[in-house]
Amino acid sequence: MIVYRTLLDELGRNDRLFCSDCSEHTLRHALTEAARKGDRHFLICENCRERWTPDPDIDAIARGWVLVFTTGDRMAAVLCAGCAASHSEPAVSLPAIARLIL
Repeated sequence: MIVYRTLLDELGRNDRLFCSDCSEHTLRHALTEAARKGDRHFLICENCRERWTPDPDIDAIARGWVLVFTTGDRMAAVLCAGCAASHSEPAVSLPAIARLIL
């Protein structure tokens, strides 16, 4: 089974999994640290190789990016907003994503 989740939804989902004492283990914390360091390699689209633009407003940056999960909730791919918007079923229409899932 293939599941698509927006990065923004995944941030909210991940935030609810951890208490405030464990917040350094969240996806939001990892993105915040990458933004603080200016790390453009933290998120790279598996299709077009677009890199995210680090910014302190993590929710604004996360809008549009999509994560592709396979069986067992294993993350298989990351798609930028442009590729995600252009392909409603990226696992079927994008060969680069299909190869990662297989």
